[in-house]
Parts: sequence; structure tokens; C-alpha cells
Amino acid sequence: MKRFLLLFFITYSSLMFSQHYGNEWIKPGLKYYKIAVVSKGIHRVTFTDLSKAGVPVGDINPKYLQLFKNGEEQYIYVSGESDQVFNGNDYFEFYGEPNTGWFDSVFYNNPSELVNPNYSLVNDTSWYFMTWNSIVIPNRFQTENDINFAAYSPTDYCFREVRQDYTSYYNTAEEGSYYSDGEGWVGDIFGIGDKIIPTSVQTIATPNYISKSIKSDVSFCIVGANSLSHRLQVLGLGLTVDTPYTGYKTIKINYQSSNNLTASSVLTAKALSASTDKNAWAWFSIRYTHSMDFENSKSFLFTLPKINGSKYRLDITKFTGDTATVFYDLTSHKRIKPTNNLGTYQLLLKNEGKSPNCIISSGTDFKSPVTISAISSRNADPGNFAEFKFLKSSFIIITNKALWSKAKEYADYRKSTGQSVVLLDVDEVYNQFGYGINKHPGAIRNFCRYAMKYSSVKPEYLFLIGKSIHTKDYRKNPSIYGMCLVPSAGQPVSDALFTWRLNGTSYAPAIATGRLAATSLSDVDLYLNKVKEYEKVQPSSWMKNILQFSGGKDIGEQTVMKNFVLGYQKIFEDTLFGANIQNFFKNTSQPIGSTQTDIIKQ
Repeated sequence: MKRFLLLFFITYSSLMFSQHYGNEWIKPGLKYYKIAVVSKGIHRVTFTDLSKAGVPVGDINPKYLQLFKNGEEQYIYVSGESDQVFNGNDYFEFYGEPNTGWFDSVFYNNPSELVNPNYSLVNDTSWYFMTWNSIVIPNRFQTENDINFAAYSPTDYCFREVRQDYTSYYNTAEEGSYYSDGEGWVGDIFGIGDKIIPTSVQTIATPNYISKSIKSDVSFCIVGANSLSHRLQVLGLGLTVDTPYTGYKTIKINYQSSNNLTASSVLTAKALSASTDKNAWAWFSIRYTHSMDFENSKSFLFTLPKINGSKYRLDITKFTGDTATVFYDLTSHKRIKPTNNLGTYQLLLKNEGKSPNCIISSGTDFKSPVTISAISSRNADPGNFAEFKFLKSSFIIITNKALWSKAKEYADYRKSTGQSVVLLDVDEVYNQFGYGINKHPGAIRNFCRYAMKYSSVKPEYLFLIGKSIHTKDYRKNPSIYGMCLVPSAGQPVSDALFTWRLNGTSYAPAIATGRLAATSLSDVDLYLNKVKEYEKVQPSSWMKNILQFSGGKDIGEQTVMKNFVLGYQKIFEDTLFGANIQNFFKNTSQPIGSTQTDIIKQ
């Protein structure tokens, strides 16, 4: 049997990334517990919640309790902190939000091309990290309790933002592993072509509008869903847009409407191109003047206008409250217990010269924690983050806990060959370098940047042990979500994106990167044994036998990739290497085409 050295080639394009490592907020020596949040609102965490999660509540001085999200300290309210003991009836509250697309922009060719900053490409769960210390005075909501309502006139309106995100279809957009303009989750396709409608009417509820001679802020985003020419018309709410554009471009419109709103507001989009023209809505939002009638809700987010007086007086009607109802000024960080005056909830709020974002919530709408768990690390005590400041590793291995035992055997083998190795659990990377966002590839990129900065030995190799799944496939499918053991980046996925542009070049990864797409311990064991066998062999002529494969979804892609492979062939056949090349080119639009199987088996 002939033996071949297999080489795989993938092409990529450029992208931009942020310059933070993601772990600047972590203080060595402190214990951290993570709290999952999947919905907007006031979240209350009780003594019982903490105790059940194994938090050593008796060790906590509530005066020094802190909470972090996405690397930023949050404002919290702690009931009962004055005695500096976390008692059985004590709790803390915070305003929480689910994860959005803010972290995804690092994998777009241009971060401004992010289609929907409100919808994550990966998952909806955000993580809030709780810790405590004995030195730093943490951020707190301050209470106000003035009830001299007669001294002030009521504010008769607020601003309310309503938004619709469309996420039924994934728009792949331009070729390239990086995310590009127009790429992301959008709504159903409309336009000119077979089995699609030319007109798309979008309606958004805008109840309790009050006319205050203030224009409404209207924003929306529509993307191109094919590479051809488009002509888009959008009508409604005082707007007339008629714009031609080409390809997978993102059309974002922000304007002010002077129209008086009804209970429902409508925008109509229509494709006018003479040829095949595919488009899709990404999102639609309106910020408008709303009365102080809060729609019989149990929780209500709103913004107050700027005023000249020293205090706001709010008389809130049609709010389904209870004795635990609470109001928060999220901008100036104030907490107020409203007074229920025959069904009208009244409160006074100091005017700080801003236009504060606010929320009022009944006790029945407080959110309980989905999960609370201690930070875990293979290299630190429970609750503590491992310290990587003194890295001395040229060989980085990142794996999943399900593959840990065999990945460790591989790491030990690499150490025996003289490599300085660090082996990491990908969950630990998410927590320390990705703000806890599970399966987000930005965490791996942040760690690589950190290692390049702080490791005393230059990182040369990044080896990922564990299968990856396209984010677009697992985003809405829980069963597939669990199959992604170590994520990759982009669409189609490319591990080169983890360190692309970190060495000042446009294409080459800064660290040589490889992956074993293992799904089981036996996969890793089989690979390790093959590596050991291969590395015992002395250099031989068979190592110059190379198989090259190229694919592509259509004739255009296939031609481009074939030309790349033919270029590589010239390099390998040159006198510096003198390889024997056998090429296999895909020539079908089917996902898997027939190949010269007999030749490969020889």
C-alpha cells in the first residue's frame, strides 16, 4: 500500500477584533459564582438561592458584594447589608438582560457590518459573576423615599421603545469564512423570484401613543439575500425610500417620523427589480411618546424626558403591581418603592439632568436565577479563576471536559517530546476570556491574544481537540448544540480566524492552528497512537506523496479552489521539496460527490 502525507488547505479573508482580553475585571484570590440570565427584568437572588448553590453565605459581608457582566461591574441593591451579615431574609437585586450580538462583531470583516446587535449568533444566555471582597466599595442603587407628591406636577408622558427582531432564516451572504455584510439571522425572504412574495408588510404594536409634538424615532434594517441587483422601496410612517443596491448589503435606516401613531404601526417593503431580487427584514424598532398608562403590565421599561424641575413626579396607571413593586432608575442608579394610591403608583425621582432609563416591576415579575454555580478550574480551587499571567507554553491545547483524560495523555506525550504545553478546558476559557458566554469563539481568540502578550515562551501551536458545529446549525437546535465540543468561528467555520490579523498580516494566522474533530475518548486515543507511530518513523520518500483535495458548492467556487490547489502543486513539486502530487477536484453541486475511491485506497 502506498502511504501519503495528507495536507489540507483552506483560504480565508480578513477581519477586525477588539483589543481587550476579556479577563481584566477578574481579581486573583477572590471567589466567583456565575448566575445565568435569559430574560430582561429585575432579578432577585435570595439567601436560599445562594445556599442551595453551595455559596458559603456565612463568609460574605454583603456590604462588599459585587456583580459583573461582560467585564463591567453592575449596580445592585442589597437588602439587609447594613449589619454586614447575609441573613436568612436578605437578598440582592439587579437589572438583568439576556445575551445579545455585541460579542459577535469581532468575527465580522468590518464590525459595523453586524446585522443585528440585538440577537446573538451563538446563544441567548448571559452570565453575571458574583464575588465579594473586603476593600473595594461596590456599585449600589441608592434608595429615595420622598412622598411629598403635592409639591410637584406629574410628568404626563415617557418614551417607550418597541422592537421586532426577525430570526427565522440565516442569510449566509458573501463567500468567506469571516462574517460579512448582510450575514446573520433575518426574517423570511421577499422579492422577485419563484415562490416568494414581492411585498412584505411589517406591523409593530405602538399602544398608548400620546401626541407631544415630539417626533418618533424609527429604525429598521433590511438585507440583500442574493448577490444580484436590488431595488427596494419602503413606505410608511411618513417615509418613502426607493433605493437600488447590489448584493448582500445591509440597508439600515434611522429617521424621525412626525406622524401620529395608532395602536399598530406599519412599514411596507417591496422589491421593484426586474430580475431575481431577494431581500429580508432583520429588525424594526420605534421609540415614541407613551402615556403613563402602562398597559396592565407587571413590568415596564421606559425612558423619561429631560425636565426643568428638581424632581420627577410619576403617576403610573394601569400597572399590575403588588406590595413588592419596585422602581429603578437605571441611569442614575436609584431605587424607589412607589406608593399605591388607589391603583395609581406614585413616586418622586430626583432630576439628575439626564433622560433616565427606568423600569418598574411587580414582585410577581421578579426573575429568579436560572442557575448559580461556582467557577471551576483545573488549576485552581472551586470558585477561583486560574492565573495565566506566568504562562510558559509554546503549545496550547484546548479541549472539552468530555475528552479531558485522553487530551491530557496527548499533552503529556507532547511534553515528553520537549514541548512546553498548556492544556485548557474550553469551559474555563469561556468564563475567563469570553464573559461566560458558552460556545462563543471570541473567548478562544481572546485567550490566544493574551497568551501572545504574556507567555514567556512564544506560542507556536494551537491544537483544538473536539468537534465543532456551525453556529447557524446549533443556534436553534438544542440537540445539535450539545454536539459542539469546541467551537470554531465564521461561516463556513475556520479555526484560522482565532489568530488571524494578530501578527500584522491579512491572512496568515499568528499561531499554527490544527484541530482533531473528536467526539469520543476513543477518537483521541486512536489519533494519539497514530501520532506516536508516525513520529517514530525516520524521514522516507513516501512522505513526499501528497494528496490534494478541493471542493466548492458550485462551479464558481470549484474553479477558484482548483486554481489554488494547482498553485500549491507547483510549490510542492519544485526542487526544494520534490513532491509527488495526486489531485482530486470536486465537480458536482451535491454536498458529497463521487471520487476516485480506488486510487485513494491504493
